[in-house]
Amino acid sequence: MTRRHKQAFILVADALLVPLTFFLTILLVYGSIWPQAQLNRLEMLFPALAMVGALASLATGLPRIKLKTYASLAANGIGSFAAIVGGATLVLGKDSVTLSIGEAKIEMASGEVKINGTVAKFTAAGASLVDDAFKVGG
Repeated sequence: MTRRHKQAFILVADALLVPLTFFLTILLVYGSIWPQAQLNRLEMLFPALAMVGALASLATGLPRIKLKTYASLAANGIGSFAAIVGGATLVLGKDSVTLSIGEAKIEMASGEVKINGTVAKFTAAGASLVDDAFKVGG
């Protein structure tokens, strides 16, 4: 594999690690092989958690570490990665899920996503941003 392929592989692995861990936690908490009701209720979190994993990986520079020196040099990066992912706060509300990392905040509800207060609405006909200032579709 080329260096670029290895970097992409590490980035994808880091992005998938967080939602996979969350999935395994759901299995352990609900004590079921496949807790369908809980997975349906929490399915919107998986893409957000993958984004947190990818952004934390990029922020710590883990994909750029050479694999030969991974064991010795990556300890600081892995610790930082864990701190960033652990510092991300997920709040499960009755009708929404809020992901906060520092000052940044993403709130996901049925049909809309707020990123730092800016509303993006999604329907079967299309999407709109900032009270229809930018609109795609119907």
